[in-house]
Amino acid sequence: MRRILFALAVSLLVLPGMSFAETDKSGSVAIGYWSPEAPLGVRYQMSQKAGLDLGIGFAQDEIGDDPTTAAAGDEKKNLQLNLEAGVPLTLVQRDHVNFFFRPGILFQFIPTYNRPTVADPYDKKSETDVAISAILGAEWFATDDLSLSVGEGIQYVSTKGVFANELTTGDQDSSTLINGLQALDITRIGFHFYF
Repeated sequence: MRRILFALAVSLLVLPGMSFAETDKSGSVAIGYWSPEAPLGVRYQMSQKAGLDLGIGFAQDEIGDDPTTAAAGDEKKNLQLNLEAGVPLTLVQRDHVNFFFRPGILFQFIPTYNRPTVADPYDKKSETDVAISAILGAEWFATDDLSLSVGEGIQYVSTKGVFANELTTGDQDSSTLINGLQALDITRIGFHFYF
């Protein structure tokens, strides 16, 4: 218990004296994370008020039996590609915190296997999801070069293609929906390390 109190007392004495640089990162590049669908990300801070985020991600889905072959037990792995871009626009800037609006777009390319009727063999098809988001968030600079971000907003999703294992008749269907609020959860805590 004494160790915990001592560590707390030292933290309270040291933290107020830490110096932080201004949060203007104009012209700098950061590596980091914003979207769980595209976790490998980079940010270019175009100006004090605007940046450009780009992210890429992959997801692998294993199919127990390959539907394109007649042999039982053949396994197939699908590789899904996700590409994400966003433009964080700083609305309010304080010493170590930026309040921002971030419009973004996410493309998901999902391979699927489908057939016109149950008797027909499977064909490789694809589903393409496009999600457009509008997020309000905050970016806090924990140090001169490391920031943590959270946000919440709405997302509109458009799907073109066919879902896995659906029967296909003619052209691929498309559908659109509003995905509601993009919840603030642990997978939506982003970070960036600026160089």
